Amino acid sequence: VPDRTKRLITTTKTVLISTSLIPVLNTIPPYIKFFIFGYCLLVCNLHTEAKLVAGWDFSQIPASGDLTGFNGRISANYMGDFNFNTRVGSAAHPYGTLYFDGSHGSRSSNRIYRGNNLNANRGYPHRHTTYFGGGDEYEGYSATYLPFDDYAAQRDSGQAHAGPSSLAITRSTSITLGINETLFGYREEDSNHIIRMGTFYDIFSFGGKSTGGNTRITVQISHDEVFEEWDRNSGTFDTIGRTEILQDDEEKELSWGGLWAQLDYLNYLTGDGPDNPLYSPLYIRLNIELDMDTTFLLDNVQVTDEWHSIPEPADFALYGGLIALLCLLRRSIKQGKQSKQDALL
Repeated sequence: VPDRTKRLITTTKTVLISTSLIPVLNTIPPYIKFFIFGYCLLVCNLHTEAKLVAGWDFSQIPASGDLTGFNGRISANYMGDFNFNTRVGSAAHPYGTLYFDGSHGSRSSNRIYRGNNLNANRGYPHRHTTYFGGGDEYEGYSATYLPFDDYAAQRDSGQAHAGPSSLAITRSTSITLGINETLFGYREEDSNHIIRMGTFYDIFSFGGKSTGGNTRITVQISHDEVFEEWDRNSGTFDTIGRTEILQDDEEKELSWGGLWAQLDYLNYLTGDGPDNPLYSPLYIRLNIELDMDTTFLLDNVQVTDEWHSIPEPADFALYGGLIALLCLLRRSIKQGKQSKQDALL
């Protein structure tokens, strides 16, 4: 169902509820009634939408499994633009980089190879809209919705080595994801961003599988690629969530939420953070501990944000028209009652 149609349905419900309260509202001054009604329309049509910031399905890894050409860095090959259209290949490169070269808090590792493709967390995030105030909740897809492992779309975008694969990690290590690094040192007041929207880092997720033994994973976050040294026993203040353990031959989706709030909390703890995490890069470090002779497969990595937007100008015009219609309806009812009273006199 089209987005505008959904909004109209929600607005109609609001009108019906409001008109059912007319006897109660008759005791309230007219200007307050219209303010309340307009506020209800606005709140019912405020919505949040989840968008992919950066994603990796590792289909760019060559069939030979040789990663030397990446020099310890793999760029994202999926992202969602401001209109929720999927972009694949080089268009996604500026939005995310996976580091395993010793920089950005990662450890240099030559024990990472191409692995078998995973199904866990494979679905590309929907455009998800939630209406508040008791309205509908629904999911719909972008016109250019492209799931992970869409090799035809990847080849069409010019991506080389488009084929099924994952990242196979064969030694305990730390890897770091750099998200929106172009925002490093950025200040909100320098922007001409659309005022009606704000971006919040929301969820980090991926598909993982442990083979040959158990795998333990902890996650740390930062706004400036600086992490506290990881200590398995005491943990660190920049660790989020709990340690996840994958048993031998277990494949599952893992996720950590509330990323923006975590960044803001780190700023509070340390006093050293971005002016506003809303306009900050995000660094995520995975500390991966393997049992002896164990391989961990990483695939379908996603970092999503949550957009908050208010109704568009056309929606305000619609609401204004509905309020005007109610005004006319109320005046008509009032005039009808007055005519009946005059007739009785």
